[in-house]
Amino acid sequence: MMRHKLHNKLLHDISGSVLVETTIVLPIFLLLVFGTIDATYMLYDWAVANKAAYVGARLAVVSNPVAQNITSSTSTTLADLERQGIPKSVFL
Repeated sequence: MMRHKLHNKLLHDISGSVLVETTIVLPIFLLLVFGTIDATYMLYDWAVANKAAYVGARLAVVSNPVAQNITSSTSTTLADLERQGIPKSVFL
């Protein structure tokens, strides 16, 4: 009889159930929240890298070359080599 009363008492006892539910739900909730924040940072970094590549490629296409006299310097060097008897076809 005593065992039956104890069994019923434990089945109907709800004290501590909030603690158990919180222990189960809180880690899952925090994982979702911080996972969403981390994914947002990842997407932001991806967008910044994508924009930087776009701007770099655009700048490379529309700007002047870095060395302004690259053609004349190369021509002068090739002319010097021709004077030494080395044909242009070796380097072009």
